[in-house]
Amino acid sequence: MSLSDTSPSGAAKKQDSPPRAGTSAQKWVWHAFAKSALVPLVLVETVLIAVYLLTNATIRDANIDYLRTQADHELTVSA
Repeated sequence: MSLSDTSPSGAAKKQDSPPRAGTSAQKWVWHAFAKSALVPLVLVETVLIAVYLLTNATIRDANIDYLRTQADHELTVSA
């Protein structure tokens, strides 16, 4: 074990180890895929959906306010 493999507390870092004798290769590959690709992808997609919903609500409220203002103005002009 080299110095770069230890944390400040002196404990060894946990790294992805090769599959144990009882672990199938498919299970090990799936676990590595989920850890390195699937979890970050789900987190990014969740953030993007949240941003979409927030901006959609903001724009919708602004449009409703604008339409009400325009309707009030048109009613005032026609009266």
